[in-house]
Formats: sequence, structure tokens, C-alpha cells
Amino acid sequence: MPLPPGAARRATVPSSSGFHHHPFQCIYISVDASLQALADPRRRAIVELLRSGEQPVSDLVAKLPIAQSGVSRHLRILRETGLVTVRAAGQKRFYSLRPEPFEELSDWLEEMRAVWEHRLDNFETELERRMAARTEHE
Repeated sequence: MPLPPGAARRATVPSSSGFHHHPFQCIYISVDASLQALADPRRRAIVELLRSGEQPVSDLVAKLPIAQSGVSRHLRILRETGLVTVRAAGQKRFYSLRPEPFEELSDWLEEMRAVWEHRLDNFETELERRMAARTEHE
């Protein structure tokens, strides 16, 4: 379920015996919700258009090969997950990106990058060790 902006980032997940807290079962809900929302290519297209700044729905509809109802549905999902914000001006609705969820995604990706860089460095070291041992035996 999408979180409102500023909601807690961690929560326990259900287990077979109900809800409980375990370090490996905690998930970053906002990152998970953001990734789920961005998994759809149409929502990614909307996000790409909003990178240039706030835009009214009518401009987004004109730039996308999606019906107005579809654009509105995707904007609702992006808003509910906290990726975009909406501002009303008369009858027009202006949408813009919220930086916080993208910063959270960036932080999470950086953590993952560090883990994999460490693993790949260890793998490279082991390969070099084995190649050196092989060369010694030849």
C-alpha cells in the first residue's frame, strides 16, 4: 500500500505466525512502492516528462500516446506512492516530481552498488590468486 509523504520507511512484514520484526524481514516500504510504481513504462515516461518541471495534465496528455483517463490513472498511482505532487490552480492540476523518494532510491541503489563492488573486488582478488597459483604450477 502506498505511503503518504513523510511516512515511516521501515515496517515489519507478515510471517506465517503473524507480524513480527526481524532484521532480514524489514523492508524499505517507500523504496519498494517507488520501484513498483516505476516498473510501468508509461509511469516512467510521465516521470521523464516531469523532470523538466511542473506541468499541467493537459500538457502530459498531449505528449503521451495515452488517453487522458490513462494519464490520470498513472498520475494517481505516482501521487499515492509519493513520487509526484499535485497543485490545483482553478480547474487545472499541475504535477511535479518530489525529490525525496528519488533521493531514497538513489541512497538504496548506492548501498546495493557498494555491496556488489565489494563482492566483485573479492571475486577479482580470488581470480588473480588462482591465476597466480596456476602460473606457479606450470
